[in-house]
Amino acid sequence: MKGFTLIELLVVIFIFSMAIGSISGIFISGISSQRRVLEEQEILNEISYALEYMGRAIRMAKKDDISFGGQIRNCLSQNKANYETPTQDQIVFRNYQNQCQRFYLSGEGRLKEEKRTDGGGSIISNLDLTSPNLKITSLKFKVLGEHQEDYYQPRVTIFMEVERGGRKIQFQTTVSQRDLDVEY
Repeated sequence: MKGFTLIELLVVIFIFSMAIGSISGIFISGISSQRRVLEEQEILNEISYALEYMGRAIRMAKKDDISFGGQIRNCLSQNKANYETPTQDQIVFRNYQNQCQRFYLSGEGRLKEEKRTDGGGSIISNLDLTSPNLKITSLKFKVLGEHQEDYYQPRVTIFMEVERGGRKIQFQTTVSQRDLDVEY
């Protein structure tokens, strides 16, 4: 009967250990990559929802006209304006339900939506559009054609920078108003 020597047994154990170690390393690396991809997908899903929600509301904004229909409308500070950006990180407009709607960046780095009655009256709703897991480090609104006299179709460019897990991702989209901006 022939057996294995101690050296042969040690060589086989060493080779087996190396194979298991490299397979384990590849497996752990794959799990880490999958976790990172899932985190990025979560960020993309959340920001995609927020941008789509804001885009739909901004696209359907109405002109804030004090003289329209004899009703006093004073959502914005200027007559016949479509949008207003009191600061870079917020936008105010009259939505399709004739409410004053505002999107803004809160102090905690979250995107928020606020709806009010005319004239900055009582708050109808104040919602978070992003979760506490996500930190928005920058939110900017650039408006072109916000007034009646400029002869441009109103459009809003939204720029957002998001941070999660030490990584920063930037998003940008431009939305044009649905209704034609014609003089009346």
